[in-house]
Amino acid sequence: DRDTLLSSMRGNGIEYIINVGASLQSTRTTMELTRQYPFIYGAAGVHPSETAELNEDNFKWLAKQCKDPRVVAVGEIGLDYYWEEPDHDIQKMWFIRQLELDYIKMGFYIGIGGVVTFKNGKKMKEVVQAIPIEKILLETDSPYLAPEPNRGKRNSSLNIPYIAQEIAQLKGLKFEEVV
Repeated sequence: DRDTLLSSMRGNGIEYIINVGASLQSTRTTMELTRQYPFIYGAAGVHPSETAELNEDNFKWLAKQCKDPRVVAVGEIGLDYYWEEPDHDIQKMWFIRQLELDYIKMGFYIGIGGVVTFKNGKKMKEVVQAIPIEKILLETDSPYLAPEPNRGKRNSSLNIPYIAQEIAQLKGLKFEEVV
């Protein structure tokens, strides 16, 4: 139901979407979506759980995608030690390499998603309070981590207002200022 869902965004106040790559394949899909929908931009990257698929050749391909004008971020990248695979040293190596792409391209911004609305999202709330509003991007982490009051349900960009409301409350701003 992707076309139906995406067609509903503008009518519900969602003007732009950044679709995030988390593997080489999902980055390819992201690039296709940026060509198909004028309001979708991309984030190209490989999640730590997928870093075993990286090598120098496909890393060059990934770096090339980051130069595309429709790519506005590098992600989803990071370290995830919940699972033992891939090896933590492999995760660290490719995280550093992908982080260099982000810094060179645009500096650092922090994506804030539904976790900020959770009662146990204390760390995320602290992050929001500590960083300037200009460095915050509203994130869905779709289809996961829907914000309250939709926690446990399928997440989409239609839930962005809940995240913006929570950030506004935490920072003492008006909802419109956060948006």
